[in-house]
Amino acid sequence: MPPDTADDHTHRAFIGQWLAHHGYRIEVVFSSEAYGFGFAEHLGAAYVLVDIARQQVPVSGTRLRAALAGNTPVEDNALSLLHPFIAAQYGAVPPAALPRLVLLGAESSGKTTLAAALAEALGTVWVPEYGRLLHEQKNGELVYEDLLYIGRRQLELEDEAAPQAHDWLVCDTNAATTALYSYYYFHRCDPALQALARVCGRRYARTFVCMPTVPFEQDAWRGPEALRQFQHGAILMQLEVLEIPYVMLDGSVAERVAQVLSALKGADSKYS
Repeated sequence: MPPDTADDHTHRAFIGQWLAHHGYRIEVVFSSEAYGFGFAEHLGAAYVLVDIARQQVPVSGTRLRAALAGNTPVEDNALSLLHPFIAAQYGAVPPAALPRLVLLGAESSGKTTLAAALAEALGTVWVPEYGRLLHEQKNGELVYEDLLYIGRRQLELEDEAAPQAHDWLVCDTNAATTALYSYYYFHRCDPALQALARVCGRRYARTFVCMPTVPFEQDAWRGPEALRQFQHGAILMQLEVLEIPYVMLDGSVAERVAQVLSALKGADSKYS
């Protein structure tokens, strides 16, 4: 792969060779860049110029990448146009219209039940754990690459649910826990997933951890009950390493809902 500083001809030749090697033929190139016409011509494709003045989508990818890479401030309106997965690779989090709270916990710690009950109490919606769904769809046969996809898809599901939420968006798990499972099952973690884990402290306004004190329910998808205590400890260790503050929840579902509402008092007086 040529460096970014290589000339246009080198980049075009590389892309042309890569496409030919994989048997792809490009019919149309859409671009907001001045080099788009020459690129399309090199590939033998039609060219469509899109908003070169950047009036419809007022952002420059080149300037945005440079700002993120240089750790300089990025305007919220530009950052909001980035997919959260891409933003996380630069240690950034796109602005959210409303705050998100996340529930973490070991297997069979009551997390999903609490998410539904909490969403009802708050009059909002909740986002299920996508990793659980994919695990069932694949009959428990997840591969290493699935973990990164799970982390990315979870973000997308949150963003899709956000317009239906009110005051708070309730999230069942986050990328930090997905990274833990990647290490647990495969003894490694994709750097992109690690980046998602590192920004969890800013993506979620509040983090709550469910104590593994509810009766264990084996549903054929979970590990042994003894694993719960290890998972719980690993989650707490990870939160402390990432310097993410959290509130521990214990008791019945109703008691846990009350504990969350009490913790949210400082954020919104309506929950007092």
